[in-house]
Amino acid sequence: MSLYSDVLLAVITYRLLCVAAALAFTLVRERFAYSSTFNLKALRLFELGVIN
Repeated sequence: MSLYSDVLLAVITYRLLCVAAALAFTLVRERFAYSSTFNLKALRLFELGVIN
């Protein structure tokens, strides 16, 4: 019975780590996408002469 609970705990821990990694990857990707979008907008305004 102890082996079953150890395996179950390992599977739950593994799945939680996978979910946490996927969430972190998504948040980092969205942050970089937002940052690059902002930089492109700033570059476009600079090219148009709106900002110096």
